[in-house]
Amino acid sequence: MNLKELMTDKKLENEGVWIEDIFPGVRVKMRAASYRPFMEFVEHKKKPYALMGKEPTNDEMNAIVSEGMAKHLVLDWDGVEDDEGPVNFSEAVAKKTFLEVERFTARILQESGQMSNFQGKHEAAAVKNSPSTSGGESTSEGASNS
Repeated sequence: MNLKELMTDKKLENEGVWIEDIFPGVRVKMRAASYRPFMEFVEHKKKPYALMGKEPTNDEMNAIVSEGMAKHLVLDWDGVEDDEGPVNFSEAVAKKTFLEVERFTARILQESGQMSNFQGKHEAAAVKNSPSTSGGESTSEGASNS
């Protein structure tokens, strides 16, 4: 195996990429799950539990991860709707959505951990297919491989 296949574009990991069709008609701009502020946020929120000699419950961990995703991983979305129509992205709405819609949350975590999403090839395709009316931004500069 060529080690270059394991390398990602750190700029894409940190600035985020649009992931198309995570569900039909839904795209999400997200950073990589390895984004340092997200990882530090989760560890910081878990620290009080460790000081008490215990682990967070599943519900507590879901709340920590949901808040961290809303603050650090997900930057925007298109195509998300509820019974009343389109759901505009905001940190507060994202946190509530991640807490309530586990399948959506799990899919975003899966995609944010998918190395190939942050290797530049994927981003070039997303930029090519991105509608010009998008409120988000995409970049497709060369890989830093660091």
